[in-house]
Amino acid sequence: ATPAVAGSGRARNRGDCGARILATFTLASTEGAELYAAHQRSGAKVWPHGYGWDAALLHDAEKTGWTIAEVSISGGETAPVPSHLEAVWVDDISPDGSELLIGQSFGEARDGPVYTLPLPAGLPHRVGDILAHGAGWSQNGDHIVYARGDELYVAKPDGSESHRLVTLPGPASRPRWSPDGKVLRFTMDDLGELRSSSLWEIASDGTRLHPLLPGWSNPSSECCGDWTRDGNYFLFWSRRGANTPNLWAVREGRELL
Repeated sequence: ATPAVAGSGRARNRGDCGARILATFTLASTEGAELYAAHQRSGAKVWPHGYGWDAALLHDAEKTGWTIAEVSISGGETAPVPSHLEAVWVDDISPDGSELLIGQSFGEARDGPVYTLPLPAGLPHRVGDILAHGAGWSQNGDHIVYARGDELYVAKPDGSESHRLVTLPGPASRPRWSPDGKVLRFTMDDLGELRSSSLWEIASDGTRLHPLLPGWSNPSSECCGDWTRDGNYFLFWSRRGANTPNLWAVREGRELL
């Protein structure tokens, strides 16, 4: 079954900080598939796989836990992406589109194993002894950043040379490097009474930690950001002023803070 994606394609001004609302998405599927739209790599294409068409990756809820599926952005049936693992999710896709970075649930633990998965098919490879709950590729593919506990780490793609980058006020998820490699942005969750989430930024050397959009929404509800391929826009989800998540964009080069 194909997820139904409905929304406006026109951007309209909304609020401050140069943010624009791009579309309102209503996601549904008879098989419980949920569009994994957090990793947009360009304004018009979602994760091209080199199959002759562009595909969107999905998380498909099954009895054994989350699995990975894909669907053409022009519509059609979903198709499984075999991972040979159970209870997995997509963290990121490599810059050349040749492999996925996937995580796996590990019992009650917050952090679980991380794997690379070749595309279009192949066996997963464990990334060293890394345990994490979120990870992302560097833009040249020679490093990964991963979130473990309340800390961010950087390592080689095989898990070697792992080192702590920074200790955070709370758990991070969906870490992303900027196209120029100078900064990292990620979602930080507040697990208190409000259960809020917000976007944060840090220099690639672990300095200058700060919120990306302080005070922009109350309570904050931003998450799951990523840059367009050309680096001109940063896209993210937010429930600001709405009961459903909207896709927003901030043009880079504006002084947000």
